[in-house]
Amino acid sequence: AQRAAYRFLLGRLAATEIGRLHQLAPTLGYDDFRVRVPLRASADFHAFAARMAGGVEGVLWPGACGHFVYTAGTVDGRPRMLPATPDLQAHLRAAVSAAWLLLAARGAGAGIFNGRHVQLGASAALTAAGGVRAGFVDGLVRAGLSDWSRAYLLGPSDAVAAQPDGPGKTAAVAAEMAGADVRVLAGPPAALLEALQA
Repeated sequence: AQRAAYRFLLGRLAATEIGRLHQLAPTLGYDDFRVRVPLRASADFHAFAARMAGGVEGVLWPGACGHFVYTAGTVDGRPRMLPATPDLQAHLRAAVSAAWLLLAARGAGAGIFNGRHVQLGASAALTAAGGVRAGFVDGLVRAGLSDWSRAYLLGPSDAVAAQPDGPGKTAAVAAEMAGADVRVLAGPPAALLEALQA
């Protein structure tokens, strides 16, 4: 399975600017790939991502990219904008669905779908400029869910989810979800601890 994934991803990557830069080909062996593609720091990708945000196609991945996510900025205190390609968004939607189904199958049962799934953490707001939408991964995942999931399964509301992370948001989530049947509480450990202490 890993070899098949490698070949598929390499075939897509070979057709990009970075693939041509490193002379990648769908038949390239893994050892040769490691020699041709040097390790890079995340800062080394900033110029590539900026060009993608400017509308240039096929830079780091085939096609255009209209969505970007911000990192948490834990490396140097500055969030970076990373491309969230259509392929990545499809992968995130599948991963969220698989996680929900695995949780149900491994003991929680189908009852987890009878109540709300509350997501804590970064702002889910997405900004839009020049045909590009950007925000934290929380917003991208939320935007990728079906209208039904956002209306009947996910919590809190879009307005509360768009607030920045912190005590004010935690209080707003607690107030909004106080009477709700919450079946799943998810988010970063710090946000979960803050919510449990509120």
